[in-house]
Amino acid sequence: MDIKMSELLPTYAEAHGLLTSYSLKRKSSAETIKYLFLYSLKDPAGVNMARYLEDTIPFQESDYPNIKIYGDYALTYTENDIVYTDYIDSNLPFKPDTIIFLSRHSSVKEYPTLTAHVTGNPTDKADYGGKPYSLARSNPRLMKNIIIELKKLRDERELDYDVRMEVTHHGPTDIYSKVVFVEVGSTLRQWNDQKAVNTVVDAVLNVLKKKSDYPTCVGFGGPHYAPLFTKIDLDEEYAVGHIFSKYVLSSNIKWDVILKAFEYSDSARIAVLEWKGIKGGVRQQLKDFLMDRGFEVVKR
Repeated sequence: MDIKMSELLPTYAEAHGLLTSYSLKRKSSAETIKYLFLYSLKDPAGVNMARYLEDTIPFQESDYPNIKIYGDYALTYTENDIVYTDYIDSNLPFKPDTIIFLSRHSSVKEYPTLTAHVTGNPTDKADYGGKPYSLARSNPRLMKNIIIELKKLRDERELDYDVRMEVTHHGPTDIYSKVVFVEVGSTLRQWNDQKAVNTVVDAVLNVLKKKSDYPTCVGFGGPHYAPLFTKIDLDEEYAVGHIFSKYVLSSNIKWDVILKAFEYSDSARIAVLEWKGIKGGVRQQLKDFLMDRGFEVVKR
């Protein structure tokens, strides 16, 4: 969705006098940043989350243009839409384990929503960044912990928002680091709702140091907002990585993309199939394919 800059609150760049170029040259491969927070100057929710993040974490200017650092956290931005950031970590002076994308969520239904998901294009369509048949690396345990914390804070703060996982969709896809999108949606009203914005940032910060050993899995079937897989992350032992909705599972699916989803979900060996949420001509074929390759298949 196109947003006029006049609709934004004063931008983060304006407030802090940051440079506008995002061309970064690699200066050191020794410095280790575990988590990079990334947002777009075009995105009001991302700008608001970044502003609150910097109010919360004492980031310091670094030797690298447009990058602020505190401990093993870094904060930077792009002038592009955030879904069009393939290869962004190849231009960084360090190699973050995970990039946390601070983003708006848009929906024609305009539900107030707090979401988390990983990115990718499981089919030949790549309408919103990334490449066709390409997936980003996920961080299933971190996403699970974020979803749990989002629900906890949502309830404590009495926010009238849904907490949901989303299925794998949009870019970026070609990126070395693991990817977690955290989003506030679904209209300008929610993007500028500081209480909701703060809740998303607080949820992320509260769990970044948490150690988890949940078994990871890949989800198949169901609708875009993945109610089954949201429930699994909230209430069960599995940490869900990539999720392929019923809309992308078809008879001409590329099996190498299916296998890549497991590799890119922390080498998961468990598949959870929302059985009635997969087309009849596909679900048995998918089950047989996975079982023949030694994956544990859980039918729901």
